Amino acid sequence: MRRAEGPTAERVRTAPDRLHSLGFADALVTTNLPILKAIFGYSRGDPERATSTLRAFSRNEASPQKTPIYGARIQTEAILLRLDRHRVWEWLRDNGWVGGTTPKNENDAKAWFVNNVSLSSIPTFEEIPPTATVTKWVYRLVHSLSHVLLSQASAIVGIDRNSIGEVLFPTIPAFAIYVSNSQEFQLGGMYTLFENAIPSWLEVAAEEVASCLHDPVCIETDTACFACMFLAETSCEHFNRELGRDVIIGSRSGTPVTGYWSAE
Repeated sequence: MRRAEGPTAERVRTAPDRLHSLGFADALVTTNLPILKAIFGYSRGDPERATSTLRAFSRNEASPQKTPIYGARIQTEAILLRLDRHRVWEWLRDNGWVGGTTPKNENDAKAWFVNNVSLSSIPTFEEIPPTATVTKWVYRLVHSLSHVLLSQASAIVGIDRNSIGEVLFPTIPAFAIYVSNSQEFQLGGMYTLFENAIPSWLEVAAEEVASCLHDPVCIETDTACFACMFLAETSCEHFNRELGRDVIIGSRSGTPVTGYWSAE
């Protein structure tokens, strides 16, 4: 095994410390993330779900009882980032969304998130109801961190951010950022980012999330907009809903008071 030397050694040494300081437990990279893309219809006119009509593709005469769904399965490269469960729990407590004592160990923390983050409370096209407090804020945190890091990753690896997608795992909690191309050929951008630029990637993300072109209106109202956090809907898992810089940097006049990176 060859030891890293020079600038590479420094990057390897500082990456775990920087990850942990920003509330991540660990990170990994893969070049074989399986993604299935499926298209089962189309709509025209109003983009709102309540007023648009989804039209299925024409059925094949050989199978008139079946609805055609066109799909493509690819293997792509991705970076998976898992949040520190204890730090997320303490962030929830500091903002008054949970009470009691901190989970004693990692197994207790894992069980707590599985039991308290409800996937059934996360609607596909709407905001999570405020009554699902823990689910809403954990999901919002995971989703917001994903968007911040996805945007900065595209700039570093030289891939258009509309060609990068996300997969959210709120019960873990974690998220994956992957290259959503339709080709098996891979440029290796995510692997290079993971191997050579994690500290600078995180540094830039922490700096950029602190401000928006539309501040103070953005941070004092919706806390997310096209200038700072929104992505193309082909890249976003939840259609740019449940996002906010406030969960990361805190809010001066509302909730949450404490951002996840505020204590960093």
